[in-house]
Amino acid sequence: MPDKIDKLKIRILMCFVKMTPENCTVTGLARTLAVEKYAISRAMSALEKEGLLDRSDPRRPKLTAAGAKEAGIL
Repeated sequence: MPDKIDKLKIRILMCFVKMTPENCTVTGLARTLAVEKYAISRAMSALEKEGLLDRSDPRRPKLTAAGAKEAGIL
């Protein structure tokens, strides 16, 4: 199971790089990645705990500087 979550986290990070911020919500990512919302939410929570994602505004999550570096955009 952790392997699936790790792959999903990488896919989510890449979505934040390639998609518009409006589409980088739990619903938008679930639709784009064809994954259940609960799985996206769990993966996003894990990314937040790792300091890679800022979810202070739950409707507009965004990558932190560390998240951008991990995704390869810095």
